[in-house]
Amino acid sequence: MLNLTCAISGLNISMVGFGNSSVAIPHTAGYYHPIFAASYKTIYSLYGQHCKGELSPQDSYLLFLAILHSSDKIDWKHPATCKPTDAKTYKLIENNISQLVSVLEKTANITHPSFRQPRFSVNFDNSKLEQIPNWIEAWNRNIADFYLGAATLREIEELQALENKLTFHILSGAAPSQYSTVIANWAEKAAEFPLDKAEQWKQIIRTCFNPYKMFTTKLANIKEVRDYCYANIEAGSIHFHELCEALDTGITNHIDYLGLASPVSGFTLLPNTDGSVNSSITYDKQPSALAGTLAKIKANTPLSEPIESQYPSKVEYIKAKLAYRLSKSTQDISVIDNI
Repeated sequence: MLNLTCAISGLNISMVGFGNSSVAIPHTAGYYHPIFAASYKTIYSLYGQHCKGELSPQDSYLLFLAILHSSDKIDWKHPATCKPTDAKTYKLIENNISQLVSVLEKTANITHPSFRQPRFSVNFDNSKLEQIPNWIEAWNRNIADFYLGAATLREIEELQALENKLTFHILSGAAPSQYSTVIANWAEKAAEFPLDKAEQWKQIIRTCFNPYKMFTTKLANIKEVRDYCYANIEAGSIHFHELCEALDTGITNHIDYLGLASPVSGFTLLPNTDGSVNSSITYDKQPSALAGTLAKIKANTPLSEPIESQYPSKVEYIKAKLAYRLSKSTQDISVIDNI
């Protein structure tokens, strides 16, 4: 009769052999119960039987250890010393077997070569296996950290790709209006825009280069985007500088559509609801400064109504046309000092 002690379960296994002689083989010899060589399919089938209550306490104990051993993350320096029929062993198995199966399945689904689960050792001091819940928690936490890290890595890679694209545009000397979408996308990644505002804020940045669209955006909203970016993006990069230029351009386009509004001039051309500019003038209490400014405008205004073909862009044409109309509506500047 051959008697050996399983190097994992600590159970005694009797086998026929050696005639009438009895040979004892200790756990240090490293022999295991056959269950520890079973295939995953066999183990999973036995797990189904356990869940139905069809296994004996000893079989459930062996199955539990076989599942743990299949992780390939346990170093058995000493066999387990649990008694299969003890209430504590039953409680350990029932409270942890499903969690153990779950974490091992999640681990198997991660095929990235950099992913590694931590290893644990069973020695005499912890051979009661009371640390198994902690090991399961550690494996689950490692999985969560991996997915979080992978997501962060993807975000870093996406941000780097946008920065490379933005750098190319900046160094190429192209007008920022030509790559406003890249600036907006970079700002979203770099500042981590709130999900509920991301699309709106990117749209605001894109329109910062278009004076025709500025009046459809509230100035307060542009400033909100600017303040958020200032608070959440580290200053100093050429990308941040480009974003600041974009937002400042948007604010300027919004406040100073014709380049004529300022605290010194004392008047502002007001937009109508349809986006056109109101020809009315809002005056302050500095008539002399106002008269001087209007005189300057008139001196630089064409004598005849502008023709679009004579201007390099539609923006310049509109500016000239509105300035011309403003000049025509203030023929007698001298009367302004008497207001």
